[in-house]
Amino acid sequence: MTRVGALVTEHSEAATVAYAVGYESVSQFSREYKRLFGAPPRQDAAKLQNIVDPGP
Repeated sequence: MTRVGALVTEHSEAATVAYAVGYESVSQFSREYKRLFGAPPRQDAAKLQNIVDPGP
């Protein structure tokens, strides 16, 4: 799961990251991600996207 942070910043879809790190179930990946990092991958991806591209 240490690669996940980098992948979440590169990809906006949990499914892409889940399959890239070896999960066959996106829902299982999301549960494990939330358990380890305290927030679902979608929420973290949105936060990271705002940091990378804060807009006007």
